[in-house]
Amino acid sequence: MHQFDRHRGYSRVKPEQDDFDVSEPLPSEVRDPGIFWKDEILRQNREEHEADCEVIREILKDKPHWAEAYIAVCLEGMKEVDYARSIGADVHNVSKYLARAEKKLKIFFEKRQKTCPPTATR
Repeated sequence: MHQFDRHRGYSRVKPEQDDFDVSEPLPSEVRDPGIFWKDEILRQNREEHEADCEVIREILKDKPHWAEAYIAVCLEGMKEVDYARSIGADVHNVSKYLARAEKKLKIFFEKRQKTCPPTATR
């Protein structure tokens, strides 16, 4: 029985055992069991964000100020005005950085789509 139910959230601890905490619900008793894996989900999201940032920095390695502007504004949601103030630049310059970075990323990913073979479907 345990082999079948072990991934469904059923606990092996029985109420008569000393370390059974009745104040905390089991994963099968809550509507969204994601609360039990909140830390893991946050860590995974942070790792994916860092990986995305590294890819952008690698593509735009010859223009690191474009990459940082793109990451701050497009990925992290900072406003262009706030980013311009934080680096001490004009808002117009930041918008140009973003436009150029977006254009270069678009070209890179279009080339990548053309060179990559289609994936097999199951």
